[in-house]
Amino acid sequence: MVSTDCLIIGGGLAGTAVSFALSRHGLRSVIIDKIGIAAEGSGNPAGLAVADSGRSAEVDPRDTRGFEVLSDVIGLHQRGGYLAGAVYGDVVQFPVTPRLAERCLVGAVSATHLSQLTAARCLSDGLVCRGITVDPSDLCRAHVFCSGAGVVIGEVVSLSLRNGKWRALNRHGEILGEAPVVCIANGAAAMAIPLTGWLKLERVRGQVVIVRASVKGLPEIPVCFDGYVLPIPAGGHLIGADYDHISVDTRVHPGISSALIRRMNKWLEVSIPSEAIRSGRVAFRTSTHDRLPYVGAVPDYWDFRARVDSALKARRPVAACEALLGDLSYLPNCFVSVGHGSRGLLSAHYAAELLTPKILAVCGTGRDDAQPADTMLEPRRLMVRMMRDLRRARS
Repeated sequence: MVSTDCLIIGGGLAGTAVSFALSRHGLRSVIIDKIGIAAEGSGNPAGLAVADSGRSAEVDPRDTRGFEVLSDVIGLHQRGGYLAGAVYGDVVQFPVTPRLAERCLVGAVSATHLSQLTAARCLSDGLVCRGITVDPSDLCRAHVFCSGAGVVIGEVVSLSLRNGKWRALNRHGEILGEAPVVCIANGAAAMAIPLTGWLKLERVRGQVVIVRASVKGLPEIPVCFDGYVLPIPAGGHLIGADYDHISVDTRVHPGISSALIRRMNKWLEVSIPSEAIRSGRVAFRTSTHDRLPYVGAVPDYWDFRARVDSALKARRPVAACEALLGDLSYLPNCFVSVGHGSRGLLSAHYAAELLTPKILAVCGTGRDDAQPADTMLEPRRLMVRMMRDLRRARS
């Protein structure tokens, strides 16, 4: 049995970012993953982080801060020689949203200039911003190596608290690790753990196309539209991605790959012969009902639900149930970082910054007020939503 300061369930961006952040303050961690580091949603050969994607009405300060944290972390890894291929530079965005179209009226760059910038034939005016291209799987491995975290391969199906320590158990009841603190960061698999099984998470299928480096006419810098084309640090290009909220098929479908290339051709004129398609990849990202991740301390949902049910059975008013939110109990030293969707490069590192002072505080090596809380991301919001739905049903 492995013992450490913090158990982290999940070896993707969310889990490894927490591990690295804790290590910078002297805390040890052990990462437990069913398959291995960056084996699933965080395993694409290229990823793009842009602080202002232009997809919402205003710049999200979480994205801005996430971009700053990510830049800092990548810089540390690069200076230490632990991460190669990450590039900070220009990103082209084509106006596929009303906000981007509005911005193009005042800040558009001509298709001719974009063609020169990208070394590809662009078919529309667009915008230029700054971003970071990196191999997410390499970044995860750099996090693990630099943090000195232990890695245990195994599927966690339950957590139990004994003598002040959390134990992670597999389906055979074997203990995979124990620690005073646990952070659940395994995406949709968090729903298979009873303590977090109430979280509303959705697996979203995504397929990408990987193109050989020999293809001429693909852009030399990232290009975004209602998809993206990214230069892969190791060579070639990544074209993505489709999003399917229903399919659970893990096979790569040639028809979807062709559709992704056709979508790209609305913005870029380039011919990709079938023999140049090296492969494809299917992964499942985890999303939430409101497209915000769950980050923070884990409430004792089942205790809260039992007290609400008891109040309703006693025919107490809805206001009495809502008052229970003020006395909400939390699982001791249990935290979560899941539901980062397709923005994990930004939000997972922002989440790690939020969680680190909380974990340091319970370990006695820091103060919880060192980082302001982001209440909109806390899992508690699901209880608030439950009360809102109850009041609506009773009105």
